[in-house]
Amino acid sequence: MIKNIIIVVAFLLAIFLINRFYKQSSMSYKENQVTLKTKNGTASIKYNLSKSNLLNFSNITIKQIHLADSKSSTFYEEATIEGLYEFSRTREHIIKTIFEAKSITTILTLNELIAMQVTLRNNQVINLFISDNSNKDFQLFYGLSTLEFHSILEKIKGETAITLNKTLAISADKPLTQWSVVHNDIDGIISSIDY
Repeated sequence: MIKNIIIVVAFLLAIFLINRFYKQSSMSYKENQVTLKTKNGTASIKYNLSKSNLLNFSNITIKQIHLADSKSSTFYEEATIEGLYEFSRTREHIIKTIFEAKSITTILTLNELIAMQVTLRNNQVINLFISDNSNKDFQLFYGLSTLEFHSILEKIKGETAITLNKTLAISADKPLTQWSVVHNDIDGIISSIDY
């Protein structure tokens, strides 16, 4: 009897751990296309034009990809931390710092994939997706119109009842992030790993 209870508990624990830690959402860029996947759905956005820029600091590399077509202009960014460093703050603090934002509203969180609306200091709003897989890398996708943002949210969430800030969001003709040594080191969004 006790043996059966132990087996059932171990089985339930295994299911819980697999469900908790299995990567159920992601965001990726490949060949002018950004793909957002969750267990509820997938959204792919294809662009006609892309142009990339690489920023290197001593402890972080940021790849900025400008994606555009006749209707929109967005940015996809990948930030990767060097071996002995990590992001040391919450994702909200990092976003608020690198966008120099006034406020942030989290719209949706699906494991590692987060949808936010960021209000800049000049009161302009940016629609933003973040994929935060670890303390070592970070992907950002921003500059979507409110209509595009809402459409993607419906596809990845699998339902339509999502409330957004009614303010028209701005597109991104240039990078809106402010990566700098000041933000990276002095503001403390990156720190060394102490072994």
